[in-house]
Amino acid sequence: MNQVSIKSLDPQMLPLVQKLYKQHYKSAKAKSNELIYVAYFQSELCGVVRLRTINENRLLTGMLVSPNRRGMGIGHLILQHCRSETLSVDDYCFAYHNLQPLYQQHGFIAVEPSQLPISLKQLFDRYSQSGKNLTPMRFSI
Repeated sequence: MNQVSIKSLDPQMLPLVQKLYKQHYKSAKAKSNELIYVAYFQSELCGVVRLRTINENRLLTGMLVSPNRRGMGIGHLILQHCRSETLSVDDYCFAYHNLQPLYQQHGFIAVEPSQLPISLKQLFDRYSQSGKNLTPMRFSI
């Protein structure tokens, strides 16, 4: 895995993240005011995750590994980097049910929607009402 590097996004590179999302995760939109980590395999941008500030909390969102690079452990490396550099008990994610074990391996625990801060609960409710099958999770370690 020494060919994979994880780093904070240089703001000038935001258009490349937008392009990656457009190709593989059309509903995701990176913004310049978010903390964004990117993964490179050799020199190819192949993964991204964003931490979006919502009031006094952050939402880990937009996690993506390029389909042609899945199965290489890149998602784990991104989350390990987030865990060592950034994550705190004020951080949450809304995990698709099939990805819940991945987030649990990196310190997130499932919580009831009623345990979310109000601003995150409103967002979670909106996502759920649109048909997304998500589990709210909080970083705990």
